[in-house]
Amino acid sequence: MKIGILSDTHGEVGRSIRALELLLARNCGAIIHCGDIGSEEVWLELATLCRAHKLPLHGVLGNVDAHEPELREFTNGDGTILWGPRAEFELDGKRIAVLHGHEEARLIAAIQSGNFDYVLTGHTHQAEHYHEGPTHVINPGAVYRAHPPSVATLDLATDELEYIHL
Repeated sequence: MKIGILSDTHGEVGRSIRALELLLARNCGAIIHCGDIGSEEVWLELATLCRAHKLPLHGVLGNVDAHEPELREFTNGDGTILWGPRAEFELDGKRIAVLHGHEEARLIAAIQSGNFDYVLTGHTHQAEHYHEGPTHVINPGAVYRAHPPSVATLDLATDELEYIHL
């Protein structure tokens, strides 16, 4: 399964839709948002597009989202899950943790635990990936306030990672 990863949309609806369209064009089987969604409108637009393509959408809250009460109270369902500040789940036999990354101690603990095949994060607005022990850490960059803005795809079967510039 190929997954699409995005982060730091910061309430920018147009860019968020464009980012998701790029991921959809690469036949992703699930979409993961690594936080700083920025507005309920962005989440609803992403959820609507994912539902239309019958794709699950997972997301976590970032530091910017603490100021968005609508996001903290969002009702999950119909393939969309807004986990709160941390997500842990399995896709295609791979253990995945998602944290925005603004709480550095929690991010480091997840990475160093060895409990995950992948730790997905955002916050820095910098595309980055590295391995620490058995864990592949991936930051897709940012949809907003990044030069260049980027998202990523990850093939869970092959570990192939692709960064896509908006």
